[in-house]
Amino acid sequence: MIRAGIDPYLPADLPTERWYAVGAHGQQLWHSCAFLLRRSLLGSGWDERFGCASDTEIIWRALEQPGVVAHRPYVGVYYRILPDSVSGTFRRNAWLEWEGVAGNLLTLHRYRRTRGHLPPALRLRYAHLWSRWQAALPTNRARIPPAIFEKLSSVVAGVEPPSLADRALLRIRNAVRRA
Repeated sequence: MIRAGIDPYLPADLPTERWYAVGAHGQQLWHSCAFLLRRSLLGSGWDERFGCASDTEIIWRALEQPGVVAHRPYVGVYYRILPDSVSGTFRRNAWLEWEGVAGNLLTLHRYRRTRGHLPPALRLRYAHLWSRWQAALPTNRARIPPAIFEKLSSVVAGVEPPSLADRALLRIRNAVRRA
């Protein structure tokens, strides 16, 4: 939040587009246990293709809707991770990371499809996530249990590749960073 110019210690009522842009750059703004929304925004409910990231995917869908999100700065959740819990297992095996990549790709794809375009910074994020998924596909098939891999593949299957220009710009930026 600080990198986005939002003081996490102050209340903030901001348009969903603002929160969406911050979150789409890879920042998880809230823990899903601390996110309250109207039932009408749940739409079709949980997307069963996501295991541990299904709550984050619902937050993405809520942020895709027009409206205002209120941030209230208080500690309201005590979250613990047990090594043998579902989320602990997903984290330890990096499955949660790939659910996050698939979820981010899906929301950016929906955004692009419904609005006709992505802002420039989000176009590069989309290209980065898409390239990351494509490059890791053979490795992930071996590391992720088949049932989870098939679900995530079905999420990404309908996602269109970024433009060649965006992929080329991403390669140039990555080469400059490495140099």
